[in-house]
Parts: sequence; C-alpha cells; structure tokens
Amino acid sequence: MPANDAAPGRAVLPTGRPALATQPARDLALHESCLVLDDVTVAYGRRVILSHVDADIPRSQVVSIIGANGSGKSTLLKAIAGLVPLAGGAIRCFGEPIDRMRRHVAYVPQREDVDWSFPVSVRDVVMMGRYPLRGWLRRSAPDDERAVARALDELAIADLASKQIGELSGGQQRRAFIARAIAQEPDVILLDEPMAGIDEQTHDRILALFGEWRAAGKVVLQATHTHVHGGSMIVLRRRGEPGSAEHAEHLGAEGGEHHAQHEHHGRAD
Repeated sequence: MPANDAAPGRAVLPTGRPALATQPARDLALHESCLVLDDVTVAYGRRVILSHVDADIPRSQVVSIIGANGSGKSTLLKAIAGLVPLAGGAIRCFGEPIDRMRRHVAYVPQREDVDWSFPVSVRDVVMMGRYPLRGWLRRSAPDDERAVARALDELAIADLASKQIGELSGGQQRRAFIARAIAQEPDVILLDEPMAGIDEQTHDRILALFGEWRAAGKVVLQATHTHVHGGSMIVLRRRGEPGSAEHAEHLGAEGGEHHAQHEHHGRAD
C-alpha cells in the first residue's frame, strides 16, 4: 500500500473531536496546539523508517505511541527530541519550529540507551535537566539547586542523590531520569518505554505523574508495547502490515483511547 493510502494520522481528543489547528505561539500558557507533527519522515541513509506521520496534540494530553517491535516508536520520540534528523516534514511546538523550542521538550530514554557505568551521581543526572535553561558551561544558580531538590523529592530519591547512577535499581534509575525531565520544567515530556523493567512502586508513581502532568497542561508522549494510558494513541505499523485496529482498540478500551495509524518502512525502534 502506498504511504499516502494510510489512514489519516491525527491525534484525536478523548471526545472524538479532531485537535485544533495550529495557531501562532503568542501565549504558551494558553496555546492549544502544543505539538504538531506535519508529514514527518525519518530515514537512516536511504532506508526510510517513518513516513507521513501527522499529529496535532493540544495541551493536557497523554499520548501512547504503540506498534510492533521495530515499528519506529523510539525513532519518532528521538525525532521530536532532536536526536535524529528529519528526512521530510516538520515538527512545531507552540507554532514555532521545534529547534527553537528545545528547552520546552524533555526526553527520558530507554534504559538500553544509557551508559550506566558513566561516573555521575544521581544529583548530577538531575542537574542535567537544567542545562537547556542555563547552558552547559554556566555554574548552577540557586534556582537550579531548588529545582533539582524539588525533582529529587518528587520522585522520592533525595536520599540517593550522592550515589553513582549505575548503583541504582532499574526503578530507581528510571526515577532519576524522570526527575531530570521534571527539573527542566518542560511543556512536552517524551518517555521511551517508561514502564519497562521497573518495580510496582515506580510504576504507580509514573501513573500518578501522568495525571499530574495532564492537570498541569503538559503534553506527554510515551512509547509503549502494552501500557497504554491517557486520552490518545498513535499507532505505527510497517508498510504492508495489516491494520491493527482491533489490537489498538483492545489496548485503549480501559482508558477510552482513540487511535490513528501511520505507515512505517524498514526497521528501527
């Protein structure tokens, strides 16, 4: 099937109404179209990984990106985070090109993408969340110290602040990187498989954070295989793969999620 024959790729509000059209970013606090993906295509060399992905996501949404292994879930998050370049299309945040709005976007990677042997403490990791606001070379200010302390407390890891990040359990490591995202004070939070390899307490805390972030007007995108939460879904499928509407409806039934489908080529996750 040609990519253009794919079902329209638009995130849908819980009420079933399409998200609002993009408007100029005059007031970030009031802007409805927070994150817009416009015909996004990603390629590694000559191999197209994602093609023609569209979504218009307003504030106060938790969006689950689902699909089979290798369907490009992680690649889509990395494209939004600026870690992989676009081969086509555009991404806008509050009406501005995403490259101008990086400080508003925080990214929590998969465990497999982190070098846990790197000699940094938990506090150092969380302080990295302040770099987009103050730069890499400037010393931390009192505001930075307070933001880091709040983030450590919010994830209940203040007692681990001096430990090397590799000494922590999987759940504690996930908490540390989520605390880093919180310290950044973002409007958009990207999480890659946040529920994988964690304890029940961390799982419940992440679920609570989803609700808190939505209430605070933030946009949350999580790549996931099974843990679907929130009001919207983006379903990725490989080129020629049968539609996965029944699977998507099954995953979303408990939370009332809606879904859209997007064509995927090649293999990457």
